[in-house]
Amino acid sequence: MIAVIVVDGHLLTYHRSKVRVAAMTRPAVSAARRRRVLGENLLAYAFLLPAFAVLLVFHFLPAFAAIYMSLFRWDIVQGPFRGLDNYATVLVGTRAEEFWQRVKQGVAILTEPRRFLREVVSWQALGWLCRFGAFWYFLEAFGIGGSFQNVMLVMSVQAISTMLPFTPGGAGAQQGLLLATLQGPSRAAVLSFSVGTQIAMAAWSALLGFAALLLIFRTTNWRALIHAAESEAKSEELKQAAAEKAGAQA
Repeated sequence: MIAVIVVDGHLLTYHRSKVRVAAMTRPAVSAARRRRVLGENLLAYAFLLPAFAVLLVFHFLPAFAAIYMSLFRWDIVQGPFRGLDNYATVLVGTRAEEFWQRVKQGVAILTEPRRFLREVVSWQALGWLCRFGAFWYFLEAFGIGGSFQNVMLVMSVQAISTMLPFTPGGAGAQQGLLLATLQGPSRAAVLSFSVGTQIAMAAWSALLGFAALLLIFRTTNWRALIHAAESEAKSEELKQAAAEKAGAQA
């Protein structure tokens, strides 16, 4: 069946079978779109799972372990429960003077602007340029496209997630912010870029860290280093206790 419609003085013909087919295909198109979106979301979560596993092992668990250990007294082995006494000892107790003295040593270079620019700012600028180049090539590798705008967006997102650490390593926060800021690429591409970049940089940082330890200590006998550090800390603690006792007697 053919229908003739007059629109603005023009004759338009429509075949009934075509109209029916078009009407019947709309739900099918919507279902296909829903399946495609669901597939992209599942793929995105699949990309996120390895990153969350790495963060759980190397960020969450050490953070919780550090908090737990800070609440006890330790002499190589776990001692009695102390609560917040360890924090009070460091900030306002017997070790407060040593703690604040080290803080002053850390900011002493700010009193020498030229040296600060030469030994701190210059290396920070070089590190920033290296990060800029790394993000540029990562964007190219994942098919998003390296550009000044994209690199600055990625670096801004990373800085925001670092300054506001809602999750360790900014996991999840970086991915959400990148999805909101990087316009054009698909969700799967943005998430794969973000997760892949985080994993690659974490692995490279760990490799450089071990290489630095090997270069500084020139040994792989980590247990001996740990035992030596523990012995030194224990001897310092005994000396400090003896000095406090002598001061009290005086």
